[in-house]
Amino acid sequence: MNPAEKADDTLLTGRITNAEGAVMGTIVNYACHPTTLAWDNELISPDYIGAMRETVEHATGAPCLFLQGASGELSPGEQYSGDTALADRYGRQLGLAVLSSLNGMLPAGKALVFEGAVESGAPLGIWREGDFSPSTDLKAEMKVISMPLKDLPTLAEIEAQWAACEDHVRKERLWRQRGIRKSLGDGSHADMPLWVWKLGGAMLAGQPNEAYSNFQTDLRQALAPAAVAVINIVNGYAGYLPPAGHYQRDSYAVWQTPFAAGGLELLTRTALDISHQLNRPA
Repeated sequence: MNPAEKADDTLLTGRITNAEGAVMGTIVNYACHPTTLAWDNELISPDYIGAMRETVEHATGAPCLFLQGASGELSPGEQYSGDTALADRYGRQLGLAVLSSLNGMLPAGKALVFEGAVESGAPLGIWREGDFSPSTDLKAEMKVISMPLKDLPTLAEIEAQWAACEDHVRKERLWRQRGIRKSLGDGSHADMPLWVWKLGGAMLAGQPNEAYSNFQTDLRQALAPAAVAVINIVNGYAGYLPPAGHYQRDSYAVWQTPFAAGGLELLTRTALDISHQLNRPA
């Protein structure tokens, strides 16, 4: 935890209703590593996400789908614990925030409509619920991005280092690096997929790596007022995507990632280009 850094705590909640207005499901997009629990916990656990879903599903009577946001540098304030009660407390905290946002939504098919002003001590604007037909626009695109890699040793070189290494911590890191190099190949670039969907007035972007939160904050700022959901670690994984300015720091994300500086910015530009294209009128 770094109290000097600002963390993106944006919560995006979607509600799925049937024609009668009954809730059929909720979608929760939030960015935080599920790392409340660590080595002292010997149970299989969904971490904070489990209690979040239980809280929401108990109140709504409908399934809850969780989408992990761009959380490359975001984690619980207290983490690496063996106390499952701590993970459940975090989950309930998030779940109650989801229920609060659901409670603030208007009924399905309704919006506030301006009815005029009533003259009093000041002109009073009158807004009432009125019928609303949401957009049914549905578009999607997948694009493969050629992401530049750092100057990495080849797979054969990594395996030779691993075989000669006697330090168990270093050996574990080399084994992880081996897995990444094996999946990406020995080239200077790696093909990484990006999916972008337009769902009515909302946008959804997903990609395989651990992008830092700049990915989602930059997309939301550029695509406002659209609701923008972002998903990390979609259909695979290779490494972190920190901002280019972080590559001068001595941090795990920087030396773990196989991607060269500028990868996050390339991903963001590509996602914005696709989003603008999907938003153009037919």
